Amino acid sequence: MAGTRRDRRRGNGLVLSRHKLKLFILFVVVIASLIFINNYLRRSAKEPIEPDHKGQQSPDFQGGQNNEQQQLEYPVNVGGGLDQNVGELSYSDDNNEVDDVVHGQDQEKEKENSREDTEGMQGIGNTGEDGKTHEAGSLQQNIETNGKSQDGKLTENSNTAMEEDREQHHDEEDENVNGVKEKQDGKETSKEGEEDKINTVDEDQTGDASKNEVNKDAEDNNKIQDQTNENKIGNAEDNLKTIQEVDKLENENKETVNAGDDEQEKKQLNGKPVIDDIQVKVQGSEEQKGQDDTVGTAAEEKTSVENLAGIQKGQNTEKQIDGINDVNKHILVVPQTSKEELKDVDQDQKDNPGGNVSPEEEKSQLEPVQDDNMIDKAAEGHNDPNELEREKEVIGMKSTEDLTNQQEENNNDLEVIQGKDDAAEQDKTNTGNDGNKELIGETGMQPVETNQVDEEHKMTDTHDVLENKGVENNVLGDNNDSEIKTDGKEELTGEGNLGNTQEKQSQEQAQVAGNSRDNLDIGGETGKDSIEAKLQGSQCVIPELSSRFDCHPEESPTQEVCEHRGCCWNPLESVHPSRNRPPDCYYPTNFPSYSGTEETYTEYGYQVNLERNTATHYGNDIMQLQMDVAMETNSRLHIKIFDPKNRRYEVPLYTPSVTHKSTSQSYTREVGKSPFSIRVKRAVTEKVLFDTSISTFIFSDQFIQISTALPSNFLYGLGENLSPLLLDLNWTNKTLWARDITPKLNRNLYGAHPFYMVMEGDGNAHGVLLFNSNAMDVIMQPMPALTYRTIGGILDFYMFLGPSPNEVIQQYTEVIGRPFMPPYWSLGFHICRYGYNSLEKTREVVEQTRAAGIPQDVQWNDIDSLDRFMDFTYDPKSYSHLPEFVDELHKNDQKYIVVFDPAISSNQPKGTYPPLDELLSDDSMIIKNVSGGLLIAQVWPEETVFPDFTNPKTMTWWTDQILRFHEKIPFDGAWNDMNEPSSFVHGSFSGCPDDNKYENPPYLPGVSGGSLINQTICMSARHKWNPHYDVHNLYGVSQSMATYGALLKLGKRPFVLSRSTFPSSGKYAAHWTGDIISTWEHMYYTIPSILNFNMFGIPMVGADICGFYGNTTEQLCQRWHQLGAFYPFSRNHNFFKANDQHPTVFSEAMQNSTKKALMTRYSLLPYLYTLFYKAHTDGTPVVRPLFFEYPKDVETYAIDKQFLWGEALMITPVLQEDAVTVDAYFPDGAWYDYHTGAKVHTGKVKLDAPLDTINLHIRGGHIIPEQVPAMTTQASRNNIFGLIVAMSYAATADGCVFLDDGETVDSIDKKLYTMITFNVSDTGISSTVLHHGYPGTESLVLDYIRVLGVAGKPHIVETNGHPLNHSYDEATQVLYITEMALPMHKPFEIKVAFS
Repeated sequence: MAGTRRDRRRGNGLVLSRHKLKLFILFVVVIASLIFINNYLRRSAKEPIEPDHKGQQSPDFQGGQNNEQQQLEYPVNVGGGLDQNVGELSYSDDNNEVDDVVHGQDQEKEKENSREDTEGMQGIGNTGEDGKTHEAGSLQQNIETNGKSQDGKLTENSNTAMEEDREQHHDEEDENVNGVKEKQDGKETSKEGEEDKINTVDEDQTGDASKNEVNKDAEDNNKIQDQTNENKIGNAEDNLKTIQEVDKLENENKETVNAGDDEQEKKQLNGKPVIDDIQVKVQGSEEQKGQDDTVGTAAEEKTSVENLAGIQKGQNTEKQIDGINDVNKHILVVPQTSKEELKDVDQDQKDNPGGNVSPEEEKSQLEPVQDDNMIDKAAEGHNDPNELEREKEVIGMKSTEDLTNQQEENNNDLEVIQGKDDAAEQDKTNTGNDGNKELIGETGMQPVETNQVDEEHKMTDTHDVLENKGVENNVLGDNNDSEIKTDGKEELTGEGNLGNTQEKQSQEQAQVAGNSRDNLDIGGETGKDSIEAKLQGSQCVIPELSSRFDCHPEESPTQEVCEHRGCCWNPLESVHPSRNRPPDCYYPTNFPSYSGTEETYTEYGYQVNLERNTATHYGNDIMQLQMDVAMETNSRLHIKIFDPKNRRYEVPLYTPSVTHKSTSQSYTREVGKSPFSIRVKRAVTEKVLFDTSISTFIFSDQFIQISTALPSNFLYGLGENLSPLLLDLNWTNKTLWARDITPKLNRNLYGAHPFYMVMEGDGNAHGVLLFNSNAMDVIMQPMPALTYRTIGGILDFYMFLGPSPNEVIQQYTEVIGRPFMPPYWSLGFHICRYGYNSLEKTREVVEQTRAAGIPQDVQWNDIDSLDRFMDFTYDPKSYSHLPEFVDELHKNDQKYIVVFDPAISSNQPKGTYPPLDELLSDDSMIIKNVSGGLLIAQVWPEETVFPDFTNPKTMTWWTDQILRFHEKIPFDGAWNDMNEPSSFVHGSFSGCPDDNKYENPPYLPGVSGGSLINQTICMSARHKWNPHYDVHNLYGVSQSMATYGALLKLGKRPFVLSRSTFPSSGKYAAHWTGDIISTWEHMYYTIPSILNFNMFGIPMVGADICGFYGNTTEQLCQRWHQLGAFYPFSRNHNFFKANDQHPTVFSEAMQNSTKKALMTRYSLLPYLYTLFYKAHTDGTPVVRPLFFEYPKDVETYAIDKQFLWGEALMITPVLQEDAVTVDAYFPDGAWYDYHTGAKVHTGKVKLDAPLDTINLHIRGGHIIPEQVPAMTTQASRNNIFGLIVAMSYAATADGCVFLDDGETVDSIDKKLYTMITFNVSDTGISSTVLHHGYPGTESLVLDYIRVLGVAGKPHIVETNGHPLNHSYDEATQVLYITEMALPMHKPFEIKVAFS
């Protein structure tokens, strides 16, 4: 029975102090002596009696005598919260590598705050009597930092304060890149806990020895039964009171926990500090390895009053996963215990590893969590213990008792396993008696079928018990030779894959795989049919793990929830589950879905009506849908699935429409009727490109899910995030949700691009766009397949059949819009910095760069140049002469760009800030909260409002402000930053409504920060178009449209740089990859990012050269300038806390290598500009992966450390520190070294890479135009031209050049350009002027040609009978023709003859 005592103590987490134990021993000795004297002997007691000590409750009472409760200790990472030590406002982000450390927090103070917060759940968010959410932790209550008073108003010292804000906002980036990793005090706390346990061992052993001696004496004297019974009765009365108190305490706990659930799990941050990740140390109940020891005494235990007290509905089971105790994501409460009591841990706990955490586990629980996925789990809080009940309500499920005898009722003829074990059914109702029955696996619950959304659903119990053998282990899809021992213990034999075998579980495996299963008694009469035979009918046997489709994408699935969703539960043998694994809970192959009618043909294609009869677990299913299929062109198919009865939100951006179908198609399509599916094939190869029959299709109000098979593993796109070019299909997720955050591998970043491209493995390619702007996950799995999960809108698919990769992008940009034509000057080198802090420093950088002979076209200033960070202003002190400085730049043929964040300061006195006054004159131009009032957020200028760019009136207001400011500062371009939109308070200063469906969707995609409102505004905020929930991802593109339109009014070609993007952004703006870190790794990731954005239709893209955060090194910055010289958009930019990194702060050698790389760029600008012309006119990418030009060479499919400018120029940068060689791959064909003209071998080659050189190679068969470089693009444009002719093996080559003035709007439509082509034939080199509309061409001359790959010295080189100067390098086989002085606007022919 000692084991039973340990169970109770472990379950309640109470220990006796040493002092109390001595009193207990003394008391027992006295009683035993009296009993012996009275000579009243009865039989021995069945179990030791634990007297009720003075003032102490029974150990079965979880709450203990102390009604005051405390929150368990956990280290917290506060986002948007208050730094406890230094009083700075921390705008940190969950999952952010630089948010892993909260600076200056005092651990002891944090513990005290944690205890205080739990009392009444203050600081988490409570509902007051007025029904409103009171936010302990809102800025008005908690913040007194950065010059802000407690009432939420900001003091006058705003410039310095907001710089500190930005510094704190980017804490993690700065600390991470400088290698500063602070240890949280939780580790030390853990060590102290270990010492406490060690010190307790000897004390507990002494106590146990004393107890054993007393028990022995009591046995010798035969313990009087009457006294025993009397004590039992007394204890029983106390225990009955305990049960009542437990129920009362449990209800209080539920109320307390529920008060925090919405804030914790759904992350409704409402402008207050965020608990980003929680690690909970629990000494409460936990499943034991030795549960089978209690089976034989089940009958006795059921009659025990103490056991009755242990049946607690609220009892939680600890779940240890990768250092986090995931206890249903609740904030747990336990009775307060003194440090001395904690030291007096009972020896029983040491002997019971199943019930207590080990020192190592305790340490891991208190250590900071480094695993981002686990931080996500704590932040998202999907594992709600009330989730099952909510789902029951959603699907209309009956109670367990009502389900026992119900019949199968499923329109799709699903087999349902009916439970037949009354004992098992009875045990299902005894929730909480986890310690008394052995866990037995159960069969999978089958899908619920209904005819209407509100119809009562009929389900059957799924517990099936084998006769005389207990219950068969539930491993869906087990092998036929599985066995079960007659003693009730599980054992499987035979072979099978990972999902089809399950050994006897250890304690940790039981926690992970079966923590929430119902406990069943063993034995009893059972049905004769085997479970496996029924499982075969349930369609849960899926041989390939890669073919499982997740039915429980929320964190921490349980068997009970899974089966009530009608899905298959078959956990994998993994103690440490992660996202990158097959799901434990997955859809059966016959999960109820939609059925389709016959096709109805239309002018543009056909129409199919869809209907489902079964509601799903996400609620508000749209039971009737319509699918329109438009065969728009030969290579473009448009599939649209929507609600025909109720209009739903659709992306309000322009796309082309058709009125009739194409006369021919390069694709075929098939529609499955029951269940509904659609399949698209390539007509020529019959390869299946898109196939939704592989899994279930769900379309509810706020959860839409559809899956498709992929024809190969070569998948690209789906941004914006930091990742390699070729996507990983090993159970990875791409979340698309615009977010202000430091780039980190696979996290959602600044823009959303739901477009992917697949190389089909035979040289063909196709692309798919889901034109949906709601938050979504795209899950990839190695089948290969992917699954879309979006939380709003409709399914609006465009498919592009290519068949070449370049053609796919051309077809894609035909739908979303062609990229804008950049002004020529924007192709030059740009320099910027956040933190010049004065005009003098800005001017100094420009002058130093010019003096070093390094070309520069554009100078920028960041927000430190503004007056109190407000748009349309400049600092009257530090930048008082900014207008004159801009004039100086213009005189030197240089340009100037200003920053326009979308947030407008809202707390300026009336009449002092005209942009605000005019905006408030018609508040329909401002984003509102759900009540119709102004939504107040915080960005750099303190309290702010956000213009609603979806309102045409706002477009007019924005244009007026830009034009008016241009009159003060004649800037040349605009920078739209922070336009996700970003806010430093999550949601708004007044919070977001908890009862609004947009704030609490039934499914939360894997967004950084664990909440949709993290670092942005409320989802219920009102735009003219729709709630912010729908249009959040469009805010950046809407501001770009407004800014581009405003700059057009200035009469020249606009240049707009935007951080947040969406499909069609490329029509209006360029993009940079955000706040990257100064590391070699991040330098590498800029290459796949730039390649992806060229696929997304935004070819004018670059990255901050040398990195934004952290201090670069000279070598890193030198190599990065070489790479950055070949970004389409080339800009050096960094953070104010980092060291200067413009080129002239480094050595002369570094400056010379940077000059060399940039001069090479400037000489190639005619070629680059021509590529932008092609992108603007037909959508062809400017920068391309190698496989775009070599689609049949599978070796190129994963290459992302080399890239191409157009078809002809390959760039191979050095991406590793101290490297003087670099590995390269050259596909078949002729390739030449750009610098020397020498031919290189094909295949894998190791190239020399001296520190001052970047490897460039020209592809044979192409002609590249170039121009003698100068210090600016304007100066370069006046210099002589040259050609680089790279001969193919067939002695052919061609190329072209596009010429215009570089700044006229619509020069192409107005025909104000010149287009010249060049060609090599048997007789020589010639040019053809296709169009001559640019007068400036007449002053341009072609002066030299380099011909690469000439086998021998020519005998004749002449034009129009006049010989030309030439020379031949036999070693490199290069022919040089010089001093030609041929006018560019006239055709020429150069004869080259060999003897």
